[in-house]
Amino acid sequence: MHHPNAASVNITLGILSRQGRQREAVDVITKFMVSREIHPTAVTVKTITEAANTMRSGKLCHMILSTPALRDQITPSSAVPLVRTLQRIGDWRSCLSWWDSLLPTTESSVPPSNHGGKAELRRNLRLSSYVAVCVAQGGRWSEALAAMRDASAHDPSLAVLFALRALRVAGAWKAALSVFHCKKNVWENSSVDLQVREVMTRQNAESWVPLDKLQTLRSLYGA
Repeated sequence: MHHPNAASVNITLGILSRQGRQREAVDVITKFMVSREIHPTAVTVKTITEAANTMRSGKLCHMILSTPALRDQITPSSAVPLVRTLQRIGDWRSCLSWWDSLLPTTESSVPPSNHGGKAELRRNLRLSSYVAVCVAQGGRWSEALAAMRDASAHDPSLAVLFALRALRVAGAWKAALSVFHCKKNVWENSSVDLQVREVMTRQNAESWVPLDKLQTLRSLYGA
């Protein structure tokens, strides 16, 4: 049974975040919840990550990631605002460290149910695309692509689009051309065909793709 004050915590955090009162929000989590033995739920963690995103609060993000009781309650829906906040404040390292920690290990004391939660996070394509963009912001395009590996099979063509967007953020045009050509059989004539072409030939492509390569792409793909 949930603690009777748990709902009030979520409401209070929402109000404080809209008012930009980060310190008070932290106090609610570290003092009020602890003193009243209110155990965080997935709903609470989502409220915290949304508050972090609203206030661009790296402190709240780091609190979640460093507190097992909060970290273990992260779901795909709460992870998205968490990752978006880390991206907005430029903390791609914390994002990558957390994402890598979700990888299964051969020897672990973590209960199987928690492994299942970690796998659910890594297999979520929308979430993994946000992680990829965040990591790409640090120029780590190889790690950005790796971040999407577990989720790509669920929608291969959409995964190609997300990968190209991440590579654009990293400015990794060589890798983008490789993905674009090697995965042509995946994205061509798919529901994202036009969007994939536009990433590589339009949408300010001249800012990251060399002009000679861009001209070739445009002549081949009718842009």
